[in-house]
Amino acid sequence: MEHKKEKQKRMVCHLEYQGQHYYFGNLKVLTDNFSREQLGIGYKSLANHFTKHDYFSNNLCIIRKSAIITSIRDSK
Repeated sequence: MEHKKEKQKRMVCHLEYQGQHYYFGNLKVLTDNFSREQLGIGYKSLANHFTKHDYFSNNLCIIRKSAIITSIRDSK
């Protein structure tokens, strides 16, 4: 049986807030850790925004949605 090697690609959300940088595996976790008042936007509006964009910013924060490519693993 042949094993195929694949790069693992995972979504990541980068939040820049008050000069600090935070990284989350998805938007829900981000908005569970930072409130609508802190971010200036809620989960549903943010999720809707990211259906067409990879970047959000306002006077409170910057949020980028991207992917991390991890090490190559065997897929069976």
